[in-house]
Amino acid sequence: MGPTEMMLLAGAVGAVAGAGLAWAAAVLRWNRLSLSYRQQLKKSEQARQFAQQQGDQARRQVDGLQQELADLRQRLAHQQQAQAEPELDPDQISDEELLLQASRITDWESEEPDGDGFAKTQMIMPRRR
Repeated sequence: MGPTEMMLLAGAVGAVAGAGLAWAAAVLRWNRLSLSYRQQLKKSEQARQFAQQQGDQARRQVDGLQQELADLRQRLAHQQQAQAEPELDPDQISDEELLLQASRITDWESEEPDGDGFAKTQMIMPRRR
């Protein structure tokens, strides 16, 4: 074998070795990227599952609170029906209660003047000490 053939053989061996090293480097790089992507996928899947669990828990809490609210509204309606204010004789009602009822009635009336042109008025009594 002559020197040219040795150079060609060395060049061929070097090309094969270089291709092998390039392939090994590509595989190593691909494995690292693949591992990184798998870890990111695993984290995102865990986050998705956690968010789904939190959403399910929140829906259960909302359903429970809505049920509790409906029960409370129903109890309140029953209590209001049971505690309907009976009509009282005006002689049995204190002056303060009469004034309170009168103020509620006058609050519902409009602020427009009467037919006489005077504004509607109500009596204000001093507080007892």
